[in-house]
Amino acid sequence: MAEPFPPFSTPPVPTTPQIAPSPGVPPLMAVLWPPPAVAEFHPPLRPNFGHIGKPIFLRANHFQVKIPNCCLYHYDITITPDKCPRKVNREIIEVLVNTHKEFFGQQKPVFDGRKNLYSKKALPIGRERIEVNISLPGGDSRDRSFTVSITIHPKDT
Repeated sequence: MAEPFPPFSTPPVPTTPQIAPSPGVPPLMAVLWPPPAVAEFHPPLRPNFGHIGKPIFLRANHFQVKIPNCCLYHYDITITPDKCPRKVNREIIEVLVNTHKEFFGQQKPVFDGRKNLYSKKALPIGRERIEVNISLPGGDSRDRSFTVSITIHPKDT
C-alpha cells in the first residue's frame, strides 16, 4: 500500500514527456495523454485543529436515542384508501389506538405516518392479519371511513 501524501502537499508531477495524442485533442489534454492509471485515493491527514477563526454553534438534524434493553415489535400498516397525507394517517392510527384497547392496552405505539408501526409489547394478533374500520369526522358532516390492516413485519416472525 502506498504511503499517503504529506498534509497539504500535491502529488509529484511526472517529468517524463508524454506522447502527443492524435489531431483534434486540445493542447491542455496533450499534457495528460494517455490518462494516468487510477490510483487509490488517500485524502491528506488533518495536521491539527485550527486556532484561527471564530467558533460557531452548529445545529444538526439528528439526535441521540437511548433505548433500554427490550424487544421492539415491527408491524406493517396498510391504510385504505391510500394517498392520504401523513397527518391524516397519524390521526387514523391515533383513533385506532384509543378505541381498540383490546389490541394496544395502555401502550402508545410509534407510527411513521406511512407504513411502519413499532410497539414495545407484542400485539395479541399473532401472525394473523387483522383489519379494522376507522371513521374520522369529515368536513361536510359526513364521516370518512378507512380500513386499517395490521400484520407483523416478515422479519419479526
